[in-house]
Formats: sequence, C-alpha cells, structure tokens
Amino acid sequence: MNILNRVTLENLKKNRTRTLVTIIGIILSVSLFTAVTTSVHSLKTHVINVVKEQDGDFHGAVSSVDGKALAELVSSDKVDMVTTIQNIGYAKLDGAENEYKPYLFVGAMDNSFSSIMPVYLTEGAMPSSSKEILIPEHLSQNGGVTLELGSEITLEMGKRYLGEEELAQYHSFDPKSEVFKAEGTRTFKVVGYYERPRFEGYNAPGYTALTLPDGGGPDSFDAFIRVEPAKDIYSFMDGMFSGHNIEYNDDLLRYTGNSNENTLNAVLYSMVAVLSGIIMFGSISLIYNAFSISISERTKQFGLLKSIGATKKQIMNSVIFEALTLSAIGIP
Repeated sequence: MNILNRVTLENLKKNRTRTLVTIIGIILSVSLFTAVTTSVHSLKTHVINVVKEQDGDFHGAVSSVDGKALAELVSSDKVDMVTTIQNIGYAKLDGAENEYKPYLFVGAMDNSFSSIMPVYLTEGAMPSSSKEILIPEHLSQNGGVTLELGSEITLEMGKRYLGEEELAQYHSFDPKSEVFKAEGTRTFKVVGYYERPRFEGYNAPGYTALTLPDGGGPDSFDAFIRVEPAKDIYSFMDGMFSGHNIEYNDDLLRYTGNSNENTLNAVLYSMVAVLSGIIMFGSISLIYNAFSISISERTKQFGLLKSIGATKKQIMNSVIFEALTLSAIGIP
C-alpha cells in the first residue's frame, strides 16, 4: 500500500462522521435500488405463478385435432410440451336447470393433463381408469344436477351436429338448429368432484367431466401446447393449425413478455426505470458531494506532497481508493 492510500485510510478514521454518513448513503441507495428491482421481479413471478395455477401452464391450445395431426405436433422441434384431452362425447342431462348448458361433456385426460392444467379436486379422488369419472362441482351449483360420490352412472353418449358439421365445446348450444345423435352408452363410477375448469369456456354447452383414455374412442383431441421460444407460439399455431379453433394463454404470454401486446410490461418497466432514476440521482448527488469535499481536502493535505512531486492523478487515485473502500463496506 502506497503512502497516499495510507493517508486516505487515516483521513477516513479521522473524519468518522463524514465517513459514516457516506457509508449510510451508499447502503440506503443500494437497498432502495435492490428493493425496487426485487419487488417488481417478485411481483411478476407471483403473478405468473397465479396465472399458471388458474389457467394452466401452456402457451396455446387447439381444438378437435386428429391423431395424425397430434403426432406431427409432438414430433415438432419447437414443441416443449403437449398435453391432451380426448373428446369422448356428450350426454344429455336429465333435469338440467341451465338451458344453455344441457349436456355433460366427457373428456379423457392424458397422463400429464392434471399437472399442467387447472384440475383441482374438491372431494374424492382422481380417476384411475377409463371406468371412473371426475365431475365438475358447478354441475350441481349451476346445472342443478347432483351425481352422488361413489354412484354408478350410465350415460347415453353421442355427438352434436349442425347439418353435417360436428360441434365442439367452443360451439355454444343452439336448440333451434343443432341435433344430438346418440352413439351408445357408457357406465362410469363417480370418484370425485373438482373445481370449475378454466379450460371450459363460459359458453360451452357441456359441463366437463374427466376420465382416462381406454385406448379407443373418437379420433378427436384438444391439445395444450408450450413452444420454445414462447414468442413463436403465434406463428407456430397459425402455420400448423390453420382452419382450426386456436386459443392462446394470453395472460401468461403477456406477463412473461411473449405477447403481441406488451403495454403492461412497458408500463411496468417504465415505472422501474423512473424509480431507479430518482434513486440514482439522489445517490449520485449525495456521494458526489461527499467526494467533492474529499478532493478539496486532499488538495490541502497533499499540498506538501505535490510540492515534492505528487500529481493530480495520484490525488484522484486516492479518492478512487476511498470510494472503493467505502463501497466495499456499504454495498454488501
């Protein structure tokens, strides 16, 4: 350590009040900056986790695709995850009180569906075979139809048609035009109830009951997809599923910065930038004043040394050494 640095340390010890105030200023500045950035990051992470819990951890969804299209989807290099529900069909509900929702829609989940999508048990257990079924609790609350836990139900399964077109869950109920065509019966044991699923649209004509696939059934699937990178989801879905019903997990894409509409993120980051700028301005003013005083003092203290050859650069280096010393104490 050279003599100028030793003098700097002695000066810090001598001027303890100024040294302490400067260290406190550095600590407050770093703390405020860290608090702002950490709070925003934590808030954003929390919101993203809430969206995943409520809506599902997927980027885009497509309805009523066949097994061939599903195989092409799974084999795509861009696809990070695919989970599906097989569209088993509809069954008419006797005594349904909601005139716009007269059906029970039965879907067969693949192995990962319940961990990716919002399927939350309220009572009972998840189905363990294709002969067990999970009933949405709003069937009773909204539809006025109660299916007892542990009971066996026999459903007359079929499909809905508008002319020659087969209708899906995204087609609302049209009592004047659509026709229900029965195709056979299936018997299930009611093993549990779950919360109203967010993947069931509010205009859907059927309450979504869940079971497991039996290896057969209709060649019709709803697929929920994650791609990498997430921002490519729009072009990917449009390119692969043109003509199909496509939906996007807009909230998740928006909060992760992968949406086509990023106003929210722009506002959030602008707010962080403004707050950070205010903090930095105050911090720089405080620390600059402290070191301006320090330079003035150094000029007096090193007057004798300057007379025997100490340069302005050496004096400035001593101030930088003081700044590094104070920062090493204040920043951690």
